[in-house]
Amino acid sequence: MRHLFRTRLGRILATALIAALAFGSGSAVAAFAVATPSTIYACVNNSSGTIKVIDAVTACGTNEIKLEWNTAGPQGATGATGATGAPGPQGAPGPHGAVGPQGLQGPAGAPATALWAHINGNGTQIAASGVVSSRVLNDCTEPANIGCGPGSYEVIFTQPVGDCAFVATPGEIAYLAPPNERTLVPQVLNVYTRIGNVNGVFIQVTNLQAQQTALDFHLAVFCH
Repeated sequence: MRHLFRTRLGRILATALIAALAFGSGSAVAAFAVATPSTIYACVNNSSGTIKVIDAVTACGTNEIKLEWNTAGPQGATGATGATGAPGPQGAPGPHGAVGPQGLQGPAGAPATALWAHINGNGTQIAASGVVSSRVLNDCTEPANIGCGPGSYEVIFTQPVGDCAFVATPGEIAYLAPPNERTLVPQVLNVYTRIGNVNGVFIQVTNLQAQQTALDFHLAVFCH
């Protein structure tokens, strides 16, 4: 008797499985009720093996077995991450963008030097920047025409100039010859740091015969 029950139950479950597959694939099965989206409920008649699909709250008869099964199995484990794919080929260069508008004009730069002077032949300043004083050196004890007297000048600036560079050029008078014609008159300007004053520059003006001569000149001092 027990063997007969197991055989019949097996046939019933097999028939229920076939009905579930038919139901899940959309085939019409007589006496089926609407199932929930995730679970199917059914009553299986123990005598005839008839299957009827019911809802979750409907009870089966005394000669029936209630069965239920999921419409979908449990979610599987996450698979391993795949290997990184090879880089794709480099794309073609994009087109050149449009030319942008012209930027605003920047601020004026600092002058090449703030230390300069235009000195008269008599030692006075015609124009200057950063100059404290200028004069002809007439109070020295050296022999005449050697670093003293007309043609020897001292210019004192507002800062030390020992590590700076000096540029001196003859002034306008050096290019005038009687009767006031613009003719180049060669002159030599020797420029040194002033002994005894770190802010001073010594300028000696001579002709080609090494004779000192009074002459206006331009002096520029460039410091880093």
